[in-house]
Amino acid sequence: MNEPPSDFHCFPQRKSLHLYSFSNEYLLIASHPLRLFFLILIVFQSCIPNRELVYLQDKPKSNKTGNEQVKEYQAQIQAYKVQHGDILNIKVMGQDPASVQPFNLDGQTSNVQMQMSLSQLYISGYTVDGKGNIQFPLLGDVYVKDKTIPEVSAILAEKIDKYTSNVQVKVKLVSFKVTVLGEVRSPGVHFIYNDRASVLEAIGFAGDLTDVANRHKIKLIRTIDNKVQISTLDLTDRSLIEGNHFFLLPNDVLYVEPMKAKNFRLNLPAISLIISSITTVLVIINLIGK
Repeated sequence: MNEPPSDFHCFPQRKSLHLYSFSNEYLLIASHPLRLFFLILIVFQSCIPNRELVYLQDKPKSNKTGNEQVKEYQAQIQAYKVQHGDILNIKVMGQDPASVQPFNLDGQTSNVQMQMSLSQLYISGYTVDGKGNIQFPLLGDVYVKDKTIPEVSAILAEKIDKYTSNVQVKVKLVSFKVTVLGEVRSPGVHFIYNDRASVLEAIGFAGDLTDVANRHKIKLIRTIDNKVQISTLDLTDRSLIEGNHFFLLPNDVLYVEPMKAKNFRLNLPAISLIISSITTVLVIINLIGK
C-alpha cells in the first residue's frame, strides 16, 4: 500500500501543539486590538460635542430667512409679590427728620441704615409673618402679602400721611436669594442685590457650569404658597428667554444635572484596571504557552 503524501500525514499530538501555539499568538495579538478598542471607547465617551456646551442656540421651528445679526425676544417679566418669610428693609424719609424718626426702627436715620450689613438688615428688617403682616412702628400690623414692592411703599406712605405729610417710603427686598447646586463651579446660596435676576445671571454668580453639566436639564425648584413646583429648563434653547422661568424669584433653587459622560469619567479608573487585568492575563497565558 502506497503511503500518503507527507502533507496529509496526521499527527494529533503535533497538531495540538500547533493549535495551542497559534491560540497563544492569537491571544497576544488580540490583546492589542482590545486595548485599541477600549482606548477608542474612552476617547468617544470623554468627548462632548460643541452643541452640548453652547447656551441659547438658535433653534427655529421654521427655516432660517436672511442673515439677521440682532434678534429681539419678548421676555416675560412679572413683578414679584411679597410672600411669607420675606424680609423688607423700609426707610421713611421726609422734609422734617424729627417727624419721621418714630417710623424708622430704633430711630435710625437713612444714612445709618445704608451702612448696615446684610446680616444686620436681616435682624433689623421687617419679616412678613404667617398672616402676611409686618409689624410697623406706630402703625401696628400692615398687610403686605401678595403686594408688589411699589404697592407696599404706597400703602405705608398713605398710612404715615395721617401722622405727618410729605413723606417718602423706600422699600427693598433684602431676602432675595437663590441657591445653585449641581454641576457648577461655585455652588451655594447667592444673594441678589437687584429687583430681578435671570437664570443666566444666577449661573454666573455660581461661576458658570462645568464641562459635564447637562445644559438640557436644569431643574428649577420654586415654592409658592407652600407648594413646590419643579420645572426643567433647557439652556441651549433660545426660546427660554420668552418663557415664564427665565427670570428667577426669591428663594428659587437651581439644580444642574450631570451628563452621562461624568459617570463614565468617574468609573474610568475601574475600567482602566479591568483592561489592564485582562491584558495581563492574556500576556501570562501567552508566556505559559511558550
